[in-house]
Amino acid sequence: MPLAVYLALAYVAGCLAAPYFPLILARPLSLAAMSILLALAAYFWARRRQGSLLIVLALFFLLGLVAMRLAFLEAVSPLKLYTGEAVRLVGVVAEEPEVRGNRVSYLLRVREAEVKGKIFRGGKVLVTVTSPPRVFSYGDLLSVEGMLSYPSPPGNPGEFDYRSYIFQQKIIALVKAQPGSVTKIGEAPANPLVFLSLKIKERLVKALDSAFTPKESALLKGMIFGERTRIDPLLYEAFMETGLVHILSVSGLHVGFVLGGVLLLSRRLNWSKGVTLLLSFTLLFLYDLMVGLDPPIVRATIMGVLFLLAQYLGRERDWRVALAVAALTVLLANPLALYNVGFQLSFAATWGIFFVGPEVNRWWQDSWGKTKLTALIPYGWFLAVPLGAELGVLPLVAWHYGLVSPVSLLANLLTAPLITVIFAGGFLVALLGALLPFLGQALAFLVSPFIHLFLFLVHLCQQLPYAAVYLSTVPLLAVIFWYPAVWLAVRGGKWRRVGIAGLLALWFLLVLGGGGGKGAPLLRLDFIDVGHGDSIFVRTPAGKSLLVDAGGWPEELRGEKEGAGLRVVRYLWREGVKELDVLVLTHPDEDHCGGAWAVLRRFPVKLVVIPPIPEEGDYARLLQFARAKGAKINYAQGGDSLRLDPAVGIKFLSPFPPYSSDPKTFNDKGLVMRITYGERSFLLTADIEEEGQRSLLRYGSELQSDVLKVPHHGSARVAEEFYQAVKPTYAVISVGERSSLPAPSTLELLQRLGVKVLRTDRDGAVTFFTDGKNLYWKSWREEQRREVGGG
Repeated sequence: MPLAVYLALAYVAGCLAAPYFPLILARPLSLAAMSILLALAAYFWARRRQGSLLIVLALFFLLGLVAMRLAFLEAVSPLKLYTGEAVRLVGVVAEEPEVRGNRVSYLLRVREAEVKGKIFRGGKVLVTVTSPPRVFSYGDLLSVEGMLSYPSPPGNPGEFDYRSYIFQQKIIALVKAQPGSVTKIGEAPANPLVFLSLKIKERLVKALDSAFTPKESALLKGMIFGERTRIDPLLYEAFMETGLVHILSVSGLHVGFVLGGVLLLSRRLNWSKGVTLLLSFTLLFLYDLMVGLDPPIVRATIMGVLFLLAQYLGRERDWRVALAVAALTVLLANPLALYNVGFQLSFAATWGIFFVGPEVNRWWQDSWGKTKLTALIPYGWFLAVPLGAELGVLPLVAWHYGLVSPVSLLANLLTAPLITVIFAGGFLVALLGALLPFLGQALAFLVSPFIHLFLFLVHLCQQLPYAAVYLSTVPLLAVIFWYPAVWLAVRGGKWRRVGIAGLLALWFLLVLGGGGGKGAPLLRLDFIDVGHGDSIFVRTPAGKSLLVDAGGWPEELRGEKEGAGLRVVRYLWREGVKELDVLVLTHPDEDHCGGAWAVLRRFPVKLVVIPPIPEEGDYARLLQFARAKGAKINYAQGGDSLRLDPAVGIKFLSPFPPYSSDPKTFNDKGLVMRITYGERSFLLTADIEEEGQRSLLRYGSELQSDVLKVPHHGSARVAEEFYQAVKPTYAVISVGERSSLPAPSTLELLQRLGVKVLRTDRDGAVTFFTDGKNLYWKSWREEQRREVGGG
């Protein structure tokens, strides 16, 4: 194996060991050890002793350890201690601003930050502004006044870990600013190449916007520049489920297109090797600066450059050396990139293509060479590349995203020619449109049909049975043993069949064993962390599914976006839910039913239960949509029951007439449910306030419940006698982190009554299990803290 591979592996091992090495000892001991090892290496190398290689590997191990520990220090700042405080800072816009709808985010290199009279310097801060009057540019020097924040860990299983992401980017804090509190006070010296590349990109993006429809333009900007902000969430979801999301991550595919274009021109115009090499380097470098220096594009560029250099110098191209050098380069620049999902997937896919691909291509050639269809022999790589990439990334995608896509190989085979045409055509439209807009628009008419055919095939693959399998759990052993099985299947000799059988067994273990189980002899209630509002998922002992509310924001109720509802959808996917037996919408407020749009779009729902409140506006449109999707609508009020599982009692305790279309009455006219199983009971109270709480006192001792979903997110409008009647052991408050709730007075009341309080903003998703006698609970964030061994 080449030396570069050993060095890269030793460096990575050091990076992985860094979290387990005491911080106070890391730097002095490692530097001392490195000095000694360096001297020994020089001695042994001069004497050509065998021990020199081991010493060099130890050096690289220590280098990785020290580099990672220093990266940890760089990624944290005392500013984190001032979360929630006002900050004034001056900083330089370090990269192209990101625009998402009416929000603009700036990555600033901080020159000076002032918090509570204390001054901090250095580090990177992400500033977000809503509805700004203008968007500033790379290199602008800005003065910002805003509120410091730092993201919490994920609230639900399988959610994107934004805290980990910004840590990997060495972003020390977030700042939320008002439009008038961000001003330009000057311009800092900017990298002229970055400035030039972004200006070119701006012209190209404008050309795409003017030549294509918004949907087509968003797709092309994603494919060419890796911009995902304008892509329809449902389309992005389709790419994820069909294994095509890689086309939106600028990496080897995109570098290959750029280099392919240069090499094609080189052959046609008969350029020398030197000119071709220089032009390739220049264009790749500018392209990298346009799309941002993320690990996948840096990896692909380094490998492309090394392959071109090898060709220019007449040397043999060794993909193992290129991959190792690329890994070392990326990790030397930022060791934290090792934890970046894009880094892992990019290197895993590349390894799969080069390790598995040639073997698949040989098998293809041998198979078709024995038939009369020898014309098919040259097309083996069309199968080898996607299959190799799929084998490389499958366990990582399952681990990080809880998803396996059995149709991925088929989708990639069907769309590969179209992707090539769309990328090349879109890039040509951008180039021509930037110079002569009418030519770009004319060419766009030829490219558009290919885009529509591509999208048709994507959605067709997405609709196939078992196109995507969402996993509630991913067995760690399946991930660990996957790569040895791949190695055996390719290089195992007489063990090859064992490797192939192992891969098939592991694949079926993921696909068939990862979905959420049904029919467990327990009643389970999940209080999902939706960020804004309520959502409670109930699974009965017989495997029946009930969702009570779906969270939401005002824009969600209008059907304009997906936020809280998408969090509910992903939670249900992780639980293996394929359809919902019942969806209960307790009342028409957006933080309870806005997310139902997302749920109804993705799951068959047999029955929707609502209170007898007049259907108006966006709420009426939502119910119309539910009917159009085949759901039956039933009304419920106090005294009604829901027969879902013979072993589980579900009774509606309210509302009672009269009903009004006045929104001020909606909270107290919401559906209140009491769920019982054996000796255990749960009271779900929607948003009822004092009047609604007092109206329930008519039930007397029947109100008593083990678990209370605290009404209206813990607002101060409480009737103390209601809480005394319920006598809960546990109280769950579903509330967003940016909310002013729960009210201190409500928390004090619960504490006085001796109730254990669980909160979704603090604890994340909260789950209760009962067999009808014993009652257990867990919270997602507490589970995470136990796993990492911290508090």
